[in-house]
Amino acid sequence: MKEFERENIELLWEDDRWDGPLSGVCKIEDREYYFKLYDEHEVFWEDEDRIDEEIFDRVRWFLVYELTPEEMKIEHEQHKLFQEAIEAWGNDRQDLLDRFYKLRKETYKKPDFAKGKVIGWFIDD
Repeated sequence: MKEFERENIELLWEDDRWDGPLSGVCKIEDREYYFKLYDEHEVFWEDEDRIDEEIFDRVRWFLVYELTPEEMKIEHEQHKLFQEAIEAWGNDRQDLLDRFYKLRKETYKKPDFAKGKVIGWFIDD
Protein backbone atom coordinates (compact mmCIF):
# COMPACT_ATOMS: atom_id res chain seq x y z
CA MET A 1 0.00 0.00 0.00
CA LYS A 2 1.36 3.41 -0.98
CA GLU A 3 1.88 6.30 1.43
CA PHE A 4 0.83 9.64 -0.06
CA GLU A 5 2.44 12.85 1.12
CA ARG A 6 -0.21 15.20 2.50
CA GLU A 7 1.04 18.14 0.44
CA ASN A 8 0.24 16.15 -2.74
CA ILE A 9 -3.40 15.62 -1.75
CA GLU A 10 -6.16 18.12 -2.39
CA LEU A 11 -9.19 17.62 -0.16
CA LEU A 12 -12.10 18.53 -2.46
CA TRP A 13 -14.83 18.20 0.17
CA GLU A 14 -15.66 16.55 3.45
CA ASP A 15 -18.59 14.22 4.02
CA ASP A 16 -18.04 14.12 7.76
CA ARG A 17 -16.12 16.30 10.19
CA TRP A 18 -15.23 16.36 13.87
CA ASP A 19 -12.32 18.63 14.80
CA GLY A 20 -11.10 18.15 11.25
CA PRO A 21 -12.07 16.00 8.28
CA LEU A 22 -13.18 12.40 8.86
CA SER A 23 -14.11 11.42 5.31
CA GLY A 24 -14.72 12.90 1.88
CA VAL A 25 -13.40 13.18 -1.63
CA CYS A 26 -9.82 14.08 -2.48
CA LYS A 27 -7.72 14.51 -5.58
CA ILE A 28 -4.34 12.86 -6.06
CA GLU A 29 -2.45 13.25 -9.34
CA ASP A 30 -5.59 14.47 -11.18
CA ARG A 31 -7.75 11.53 -10.03
CA GLU A 32 -10.54 11.61 -7.48
CA TYR A 33 -10.63 9.19 -4.57
CA TYR A 34 -12.55 8.75 -1.34
CA PHE A 35 -10.68 9.20 1.94
CA LYS A 36 -11.81 7.88 5.31
CA LEU A 37 -10.37 8.11 8.81
CA TYR A 38 -8.63 4.92 9.84
CA ASP A 39 -7.13 5.87 13.21
CA GLU A 40 -6.12 8.85 15.30
CA HIS A 41 -3.92 9.52 18.30
CA GLU A 42 -3.45 12.48 20.55
CA VAL A 43 0.13 13.27 21.46
CA PHE A 44 0.74 15.24 24.66
CA TRP A 45 3.89 17.03 25.72
CA GLU A 46 4.97 19.79 28.06
CA ASP A 47 6.46 23.04 26.87
CA GLU A 48 9.32 24.43 28.98
CA ASP A 49 8.15 27.97 28.23
CA ARG A 50 4.62 27.28 29.45
CA ILE A 51 4.79 25.97 32.97
CA ASP A 52 1.88 23.75 34.07
CA GLU A 53 0.40 23.65 30.61
CA GLU A 54 0.04 20.52 28.53
CA ILE A 55 -0.03 20.84 24.78
CA PHE A 56 -1.50 18.18 22.53
CA ASP A 57 -1.52 17.43 18.89
CA ARG A 58 -3.81 15.09 16.97
CA VAL A 59 -2.42 12.81 14.30
CA ARG A 60 -4.90 11.13 11.96
CA TRP A 61 -4.29 8.29 9.54
CA PHE A 62 -6.57 8.10 6.50
CA LEU A 63 -7.12 5.34 3.98
CA VAL A 64 -7.59 6.30 0.33
CA TYR A 65 -10.17 4.28 -1.62
CA GLU A 66 -10.72 3.95 -5.33
CA LEU A 67 -14.48 4.03 -5.86
CA THR A 68 -16.38 2.60 -8.77
CA PRO A 69 -17.59 5.19 -11.30
CA GLU A 70 -21.15 4.73 -9.98
CA GLU A 71 -20.07 5.26 -6.36
CA MET A 72 -18.14 8.42 -7.31
CA LYS A 73 -21.15 9.68 -9.26
CA ILE A 74 -23.28 9.27 -6.11
CA GLU A 75 -20.69 11.19 -4.06
CA HIS A 76 -20.79 14.06 -6.57
CA GLU A 77 -24.60 14.10 -6.60
CA GLN A 78 -24.76 14.17 -2.80
CA HIS A 79 -22.20 16.97 -2.64
CA LYS A 80 -24.14 19.02 -5.20
CA LEU A 81 -27.37 18.57 -3.22
CA PHE A 82 -25.56 19.62 -0.05
CA GLN A 83 -24.17 22.76 -1.70
CA GLU A 84 -27.65 23.70 -2.90
CA ALA A 85 -29.05 23.16 0.58
CA ILE A 86 -26.32 25.29 2.16
CA GLU A 87 -26.95 28.11 -0.30
CA ALA A 88 -30.65 27.99 0.56
CA TRP A 89 -29.87 27.80 4.28
CA GLY A 90 -27.89 31.00 3.91
CA ASN A 91 -31.18 32.51 2.73
CA ASP A 92 -33.00 31.33 5.87
CA ARG A 93 -34.46 28.28 4.18
CA GLN A 94 -33.80 25.73 6.89
CA ASP A 95 -36.48 23.49 5.41
CA LEU A 96 -34.31 22.72 2.37
CA LEU A 97 -31.37 21.74 4.57
CA ASP A 98 -33.65 19.56 6.70
CA ARG A 99 -34.99 17.90 3.56
CA PHE A 100 -31.45 17.27 2.35
CA TYR A 101 -30.49 15.41 5.53
CA LYS A 102 -33.75 13.49 5.54
CA LEU A 103 -33.32 12.48 1.90
CA ARG A 104 -29.67 11.56 2.48
CA LYS A 105 -30.62 9.36 5.43
CA GLU A 106 -33.30 7.61 3.37
CA THR A 107 -31.51 7.22 0.03
CA TYR A 108 -27.74 7.62 0.34
CA LYS A 109 -25.84 4.44 -0.32
CA LYS A 110 -22.39 4.59 1.24
CA PRO A 111 -19.52 3.05 -0.68
CA ASP A 112 -18.89 -0.57 0.28
CA PHE A 113 -15.58 -0.14 2.08
CA ALA A 114 -15.35 -3.86 2.84
CA LYS A 115 -15.12 -4.47 -0.90
CA GLY A 116 -13.42 -1.19 -1.71
CA LYS A 117 -9.98 -0.99 -3.20
CA VAL A 118 -7.58 0.73 -0.81
CA ILE A 119 -4.87 2.32 -2.91
CA GLY A 120 -2.93 3.99 -0.13
CA TRP A 121 -2.91 6.09 3.01
CA PHE A 122 -1.84 9.48 4.34
CA ILE A 123 -1.30 11.24 7.64
CA ASP A 124 -2.94 14.56 8.47
CA ASP A 125 -1.78 16.34 11.59
